[in-house]
Amino acid sequence: LPLISTLPNADIRFTTVDGSPIRGTRSDQHGAVRVAGLVDVERGSRVIMTAFDGTRSASLVIDTV
Repeated sequence: LPLISTLPNADIRFTTVDGSPIRGTRSDQHGAVRVAGLVDVERGSRVIMTAFDGTRSASLVIDTV
């Protein structure tokens, strides 16, 4: 995955564009999301990342590399 930055200390969820869950993780105190890869997701696929810190939410559409 490319370097991803979002809300600090947030719950992160990756899903396919049709809504199927892929995995979850957390961002660090600076908002960096460190994920080496996504299982069963082909290179060049589009996924949706959603972040929620308990108050705010943010989402990104990401093309895997």
